[in-house]
Amino acid sequence: ALIHRPEILFLDEPFEGVDAIASRTLKDLLSRLTARGLTVFLTSHVLEIVEKLCTDVGIIAKGQMVHQGTMEELRRDGSLEDKFLAVVGDDSQERQKLSWLEA
Repeated sequence: ALIHRPEILFLDEPFEGVDAIASRTLKDLLSRLTARGLTVFLTSHVLEIVEKLCTDVGIIAKGQMVHQGTMEELRRDGSLEDKFLAVVGDDSQERQKLSWLEA
């Protein structure tokens, strides 16, 4: 994906299913690439990774972009998780499915 030196690199859930060593290696690589001016577009459900690596964030819900902004803008209102839940909503049906965990 990097041989032809693209201006933008698209990665879909690059940290899914990798161990801690591979994760650190990938984070270091992405940091070096972005420092050289490469744009990295990645998708992730792991909001902590997004907060650490990304400068700009878009939140997609049900196939629609529902929020877009810089990480700095998002942090004014709390964490990325707080913003995500505020924009997407707290799905009570999903909470109900997991209620067995409290038993």
